[in-house]
Amino acid sequence: MSGQKIRFLTSAEKMSSLGKHSRIDERMEGDPNAFVSVLIDGDCFQFLDKYVCSDQDGGREAAVALTHAIGEWLLEWKFEVMPLTVRISGNHEWLGDAYFDANVIPTRANFGWFLQGFNSVESLVEFVPTEERVSMPAYRGRSLTDTLKVNLLDPHCKLILFGGVIDERATKIVQDYNTATEKLMVFKNSRGAQSLTRLLPKLQQCSFQGIFRDIEHRPQVKRPKPVIYRNALGQRVDPPIRPMESVISWLRHKKYCNYHYLRGECPDSRCTARHDGRLDSEQLNGLRYLARGLPCRQSNTCRDPICYAGHHCPVPTCHQTNCKFYGDMHITDLRVVSEDG
Repeated sequence: MSGQKIRFLTSAEKMSSLGKHSRIDERMEGDPNAFVSVLIDGDCFQFLDKYVCSDQDGGREAAVALTHAIGEWLLEWKFEVMPLTVRISGNHEWLGDAYFDANVIPTRANFGWFLQGFNSVESLVEFVPTEERVSMPAYRGRSLTDTLKVNLLDPHCKLILFGGVIDERATKIVQDYNTATEKLMVFKNSRGAQSLTRLLPKLQQCSFQGIFRDIEHRPQVKRPKPVIYRNALGQRVDPPIRPMESVISWLRHKKYCNYHYLRGECPDSRCTARHDGRLDSEQLNGLRYLARGLPCRQSNTCRDPICYAGHHCPVPTCHQTNCKFYGDMHITDLRVVSEDG
């Protein structure tokens, strides 16, 4: 892409190109600062094994292949060639575990070497670990959805190819931007893309073959053997959880699926809660704390060792008449005298 010159379409070419793109083409002309922004969720769109297994060389090949594929796509759809900014955001530790557990790489460190190669090709093409600050000044501290909003408002950004998770917040941002369908295209296999295109039928989709896996790698979950604690009366006692307040505040607005993160794969195909990305141990601890606020239907006689609901009121001295923990769920003896393993 760097060796190609920016070329503006002639009037004849514009007349022959697809009408649905003509307004974007016109807006691109005469702006020396024009650019195309590509935003990708690296946890969802994972590079092919053939790239990741080759360490730094594979990272460089992946970066070149991706930018060339995007360039070819732009030319095929009658867009001019112009500078690209490509930001891929993902959890590199989670991805390292996933590729390692799938026997793609010999050690987890190899994924870091792959990223070093990827980030060495072009300064405006970058994989940004989600748990670190963004190195590009224009994106520093922003999530993909935040960057989408900034790009939509930026007159120099002429086209956005969005491969992020399209959740409630992203959908609202797109709906609030009146001309989003003229400037935004979503990756065909993005989570939530179908729902968004139903809301905005004019929204176009894009896809790039031979770059990303069709099926995601996922790390093998290693969970300790669950234990049920009981008091002297045989009532189930939930061990205390002391999460960080900042984590609780962050989780309250995220709507992560309790079943998916605390039990395993969510069985409800209609579930609207979030199933994307990876939560660290502190975040999982916070999610367990919030889930405890839901009374278990089996009360304190529950025998499910991985039940995440609350089995008694968390306040031993509770006197609220409208407490959602009913009757015998107000136990006062929280001393553990036995365990069911």
